Amino acid sequence: MNPLAGFSKKKLPSNPLLYEINTAVWLAELSRRHGRAVTFDTIPPSELDTIASHGFNLIWLMGIWRRGVEGRRMLLNDDSSRADFSRALPSWTEEQIIGSPLAVAAYEPDARFGTWQSLAKLRSQCAARGMGLALDVVANHTAIDHPWVTLAPRRYVLGTEADFISQPEAYCSCGDAYGTVIAKGRDPYFPAWPDTAQLNIFDAETRRELIAEFRTIADHCDAIIAHMAQLSLNDIFQSNWGAPMERATGAPHAEFWNQAITATRKTIWIAEAYWDTEETLQQQGFDYTVDKRLYDHLLSGSTSRIREHLQGELEFQRRSVRFIENHNEARAAYAFGEEHLKAPAVLLATVPGLRLFHGGQLEGQRVRIPLPMTVARENGPSLQVMGLYDKLLQLSHSPVFADGQWLLREVSRAYDDTADNLLAYTWSHKANLSLVVVNPGHRRAQGMAPLYDAIEPSREYLLIDELTGIRYRRHGKQLFSPGLHVILDPFDAHILKITAV
Repeated sequence: MNPLAGFSKKKLPSNPLLYEINTAVWLAELSRRHGRAVTFDTIPPSELDTIASHGFNLIWLMGIWRRGVEGRRMLLNDDSSRADFSRALPSWTEEQIIGSPLAVAAYEPDARFGTWQSLAKLRSQCAARGMGLALDVVANHTAIDHPWVTLAPRRYVLGTEADFISQPEAYCSCGDAYGTVIAKGRDPYFPAWPDTAQLNIFDAETRRELIAEFRTIADHCDAIIAHMAQLSLNDIFQSNWGAPMERATGAPHAEFWNQAITATRKTIWIAEAYWDTEETLQQQGFDYTVDKRLYDHLLSGSTSRIREHLQGELEFQRRSVRFIENHNEARAAYAFGEEHLKAPAVLLATVPGLRLFHGGQLEGQRVRIPLPMTVARENGPSLQVMGLYDKLLQLSHSPVFADGQWLLREVSRAYDDTADNLLAYTWSHKANLSLVVVNPGHRRAQGMAPLYDAIEPSREYLLIDELTGIRYRRHGKQLFSPGLHVILDPFDAHILKITAV
């Protein structure tokens, strides 16, 4: 029997669920809770059962690779980083700092977590529960003490001695006999990342070796998430490294991501994307791209911007990764406030796309964990938040929301001028129909949501709010036109199951 028979890319629903886990934090917490060292080999089956019970299709073990030792040393000697650690956990110890997972020293499992063999065992256990395993990569840079830095420095963006002298924060010496200078990894809008070395994605050997690494990873997982994927697009890389590239060979004709994804066709590819590059990365072969814009619109509470964003092409919507919390952002319970969490959480769980939930989010954790840490201060689980997510996850993986037909709907005026503050859309699947109405802003709002194409005017309908259990009875003629009259307080939402009676 094929141990991975429980998971298939082809069996993914149209709108799958992804659970992101900070691997170091998760294993440390399991070790503390079970009173023994927990690795990939020894994860209690009950822990995977719990994750699977929520309906997740993919489980993302973020940051399993070997981390740079030099990067950890830099972090411990950096006042800003130490202050960040103290905000997360005032009583932190140096043993709880293991370095950034985005400064990869080798694409091999960190020995603290397990081996390739134990990772394969874990993947098989996930598959037996119908879940695929997702891992992550960074194509833009490596750790500053990656073996390539000394063994193959030509795979990196090279600088000059003058660069090193004038910009020591952005360049470093690779320590060879020739005094070779290489650039540190960077995003053009921020200072260079001090614990990284910038790969030259235009170099043919660099591409070949990096893709070989990704092929090995693809053999051990079902999905790959690419951090900061836009930095490896030809035009952005050229813009970011214009001067060094003028000293090199110039841009290749082919895009790196197209080559990498073509070499691993059976793998699901997900891009962390910024700067409106989502569509470009989808065209390069990514199955999904992370939707930072919707997150920003939700934080601002701008219904008009959310509506405009959701009016995009449906195929693009379906291939977007929706989130209200991940490893980069503040905890949702903190960023939105627990009392305002309902509206963004409902949108996350019920708009088209791949829906990402983050470890700790389901319990209402409020303290963001810096990536180099293995632990942070925790608030007790919020029963209110847990109850909300339990309902939303149950709905999100049901057939109507996972594989149904989605339609963004008009909300018309009802007695005042607040209708534009409401979002409404329907999901239909076979005989099932659900209407979602959300007020993501700070103002009480009301409006009419006509359902003229979804109901029969001559029939009676029962509407059940699946979040509260409250029942409403309405005549089809009213629902047909002018529509269902909805009044919502700020950050409130309805998920209404509509059934003819």
